[in-house]
Amino acid sequence: MAFIHDGFPTIVTFSAVTGDVSLYIQEKEVTPPSLKMGGEWDTTTLANTTWRTSQPKKLLKLGATSIICKYDPSVYTQILPIMGINTMIRITFPDNSTYDFRGWLDEFTPNSIIEGEMATASVVILPANQTDAGVETSPVYETHDVYNDEVIRQFAKEDIQNLAAGVDLTDYVIYGSGYAITLSKIGILTKGTPVGIDNSNTVVLTVKNGAGNIVLTKTYNTATQPPTNDFEDLGALSITSIAANDILTLTMTQGTTANMPAFSIILE
Repeated sequence: MAFIHDGFPTIVTFSAVTGDVSLYIQEKEVTPPSLKMGGEWDTTTLANTTWRTSQPKKLLKLGATSIICKYDPSVYTQILPIMGINTMIRITFPDNSTYDFRGWLDEFTPNSIIEGEMATASVVILPANQTDAGVETSPVYETHDVYNDEVIRQFAKEDIQNLAAGVDLTDYVIYGSGYAITLSKIGILTKGTPVGIDNSNTVVLTVKNGAGNIVLTKTYNTATQPPTNDFEDLGALSITSIAANDILTLTMTQGTTANMPAFSIILE
């Protein structure tokens, strides 16, 4: 847990089809969205004896985000294509943690321009909490390493030595932690050239959790060869949530002539 002792820096970014959009503004004040229950619903009836009664509503509401910023006047042109567009909004806090939610830029209002003072504008972002297709989406808070976010995204790397052709590796532990994690990708970074891999001499990589459930499996053969001195994503994950105190293991089976080069298996 890290309290915000200083508001610097706090940044708001917008994601569009073409990638992150950095508007020609610089944040001076940021008010993150509130969380609301929407007030009470009245349950008072003529059968009550002393007190009026009520109950909380069930659905959460995310409040508006507001920004006071310095701006470049050319933002008038830049801002138009993303106004009213339901997209991902990210607030990055001073400790580099982030809060992501779907919403849109609803209002850009320049404040009075006065001699001898910085010209500022007010920006209002409203939450959508759903995609354009109507799929409900919850805001997501994530912690990140304040110095290097890539250390968190690429949170584990295990080196596998170059075994002899036909030699297998069974249930080799590649990861373990006391914290729950969410996997987004597993890949390999090879450090050499694969040899002797074909349809009769395949290489099969299988990653499992501690319970023996398959997270992913990848087969290399004549048509699908491992990369040479390069990174490759191993494909879709069957399981992405790894519980606290769980482990991940790697099993590699090699055909008689198949020989994988040394490689690193990378978890993100």
